[in-house]
Amino acid sequence: MTSPSNSSRSALFLLVALGLTACAGSSPVLREAAAQHVYSQPLEQLWPGVGAFMTEQGYTWRTAPGQYVLRTEWRENGTRGANRTLVSYLVQGEPHPSGGCVLRVSRGLKADPNDQALDTSNPPIPGANSTMATWDRLAQNETALQSQRAIYAPARDVDMELALMRALDPAAVTKLEGKDASASAQATP
Repeated sequence: MTSPSNSSRSALFLLVALGLTACAGSSPVLREAAAQHVYSQPLEQLWPGVGAFMTEQGYTWRTAPGQYVLRTEWRENGTRGANRTLVSYLVQGEPHPSGGCVLRVSRGLKADPNDQALDTSNPPIPGANSTMATWDRLAQNETALQSQRAIYAPARDVDMELALMRALDPAAVTKLEGKDASASAQATP
């Protein structure tokens, strides 16, 4: 049996890498386009779709009447163990001078307050017991307390903006994907 040539392996690697990139999400070009996207519909028309999208994603949310701001409830982020976190999204809609609108999504993360690593039911008394188990539990509690204090400021989530754009303006995404694919094809020798 012969082994594949270096060029065959390189081609196979490129195909696998392209497949993984397609599965993993989107290209930087597409993400940047989503970050700059202006929807053609006025905010009043588009806004109900925002709530429907977040509901489809499994989030419960609140919004103030007459405002185009939606905040989801905190929900488990899929992480487990001592690093379990909760996530919440803030979607803000703004009218655009063109008559359309823009949507901005921010994501906040915080430590799960129900994390079992934080055991305050039987706190050790410093100096009263020097067993290794007590010191280990004290160290775990301190780590968990630090995590409780580590509430991260919301950061813009362009991936969620792109997902929202895929749901609310699929024609624009298809057009951008076509441009991105042709640009990638031209860049490849």
